[in-house]
Amino acid sequence: MKKILFPIPTIFLLLGFLLVGACSKECDPSSFRVERLDPPEKCSASIPNQHFSGLAVSKEGNLYLTSRETFSKNEGDSSKLLHCLYILNRDCQPQTGINIKSDFMYEVNPAIGENGDIYILSGENTKDEKTIPFLNSISSVGKLNWIVELENLWSTPSLAIDSLGNIYVNGGNNLFSVSGDGKIKWSRTFQYLGEGIIAGPDDNLYVNESNGTVHKISQDGNVLWSVDLNDFSWEEGELLIKDMAMDKDGMIYLQCFIRGDTGDGYHDHYLIKLNSQGDILWRVPVGFGTFNGPPAPLLIGPETVYVQITPSLTDSLFAFNLNDGSLKWTLNQDGWPGVIDKESNVYATTPQGLMVIDSEGSITSVNNTNIMPWLIDQDGFIYYYKGPFKISYSESDGYYQSGWSMINHDPQNTNRWNGGS
Repeated sequence: MKKILFPIPTIFLLLGFLLVGACSKECDPSSFRVERLDPPEKCSASIPNQHFSGLAVSKEGNLYLTSRETFSKNEGDSSKLLHCLYILNRDCQPQTGINIKSDFMYEVNPAIGENGDIYILSGENTKDEKTIPFLNSISSVGKLNWIVELENLWSTPSLAIDSLGNIYVNGGNNLFSVSGDGKIKWSRTFQYLGEGIIAGPDDNLYVNESNGTVHKISQDGNVLWSVDLNDFSWEEGELLIKDMAMDKDGMIYLQCFIRGDTGDGYHDHYLIKLNSQGDILWRVPVGFGTFNGPPAPLLIGPETVYVQITPSLTDSLFAFNLNDGSLKWTLNQDGWPGVIDKESNVYATTPQGLMVIDSEGSITSVNNTNIMPWLIDQDGFIYYYKGPFKISYSESDGYYQSGWSMINHDPQNTNRWNGGS
């Protein structure tokens, strides 16, 4: 494993190679089209031909957007990819654009540390058809801090940042710990890590393997405990983990399904709650659907955990009591629940448009537009994805101050438990 660490003075010598490379096209912030909108939307930003792939919002309200563009220098030439990081202010006005040297960027939102540095995962393809992943650290004003080479992130990776500024990357069968100054502290190998990672209370890590195992790992990389959910009886078949979340008390919630194909591609789904010692507190059935539908996240409100199964043979959106797992309500509505505000309103993308669902399961509004709620920031602004080239944001009833930041799509994408409110 090789580390590539560039100190600040070296940036000016290597900037053209590292950030621009052989690419003859620049990330041009002046290409953005910014609109001031009537309430409730505040503003929107779009840029022709570039597809947005990730978004983070700093505590100051600045927007950090990653994007890609396919272009050819001359007609008939083979196409090339341009990868960019754009910085916009709270009014959607572009501040700067940074070229990210890579063959591709992982479909992971950028993460923002406490010091304002931005972390991005990119990769290069070698001539022998291997993939080399890189963790990039960029300052809040767009200057390269360092690049670290990782290895074997062959599934969708995840990022987390603990309270000490350590960055954790998992994907495939590897978990890496990288210090804030770009040094690899340790790495661990697993059978197959699922998507998602949580930096929990006391900055211990929680990761899961898709084969039904959950691990608690200390900051120095030691496994504190492991729980194999398949040690328990599942009459239908093998249990696999699809998603993981944590509430304000540090309790762990797992959306799972049973690998017991009925011949039509549908499976039994379950919701399981663990405490911080790895004990199962309860498990409840959650409908009957596929396991490879849209990646709908677990959402957690003050007293409720929301689970979406799409497509489903039963109801699609389920609301369960956090304490005992009792079912509160269900809704037969396909969609993608994106964010939750402080009043426990769920904002979901559905075939009918943007739908707002209150804490009792009633649909309070439907906006007949094809937009997706991306994240909600600490000031209660919701950011929407409006197709490949456009984002906008509007004000909600406020931000739900949860314990684990990803409950409400942590705008800094740290995947960190913050102790609740």
